[in-house]
Amino acid sequence: MKQITSLRGLAIILIILFHLNPEHFPYGYFGVEVFLVISGYLLMKSFQKQQMQIRLGEFARKKVLRLFTPVAVIIPLTLLDYTDLATASSTGGYTLIGAANRFLAVIQSDYFAQDSSGNPFLHMWYLAVTAQIYLLFAGGCVLYRYL
Repeated sequence: MKQITSLRGLAIILIILFHLNPEHFPYGYFGVEVFLVISGYLLMKSFQKQQMQIRLGEFARKKVLRLFTPVAVIIPLTLLDYTDLATASSTGGYTLIGAANRFLAVIQSDYFAQDSSGNPFLHMWYLAVTAQIYLLFAGGCVLYRYL
């Protein structure tokens, strides 16, 4: 769909501009929210199209494996070359179980924190939110079927 591709392109541009110059593009991080909305929409469309042929457990397993397999490789490689291991390794561990967003909230570190450069996995909160959406979606669909 051309409209979705255009929205994804706009989201990418917003994110890149924000990272290049946050003073001039202070709201560029909204591109991440646009990606979340697009992901939810595409998830529903994909599920509606394949509703009769798909098993929800298999659906959630495939989505989570697709998200976390590369992360399981990247996290140890990143930690090999990182000096401050305490918070970084904790965030990496929580990322592997899809809970980096919750861990970062508990330690009160966020995307805009002054000390955000000290944690190489700070941006993994998005991955955790995505994984949680997939799992909640599959669980919600199971409840819907039984009700």
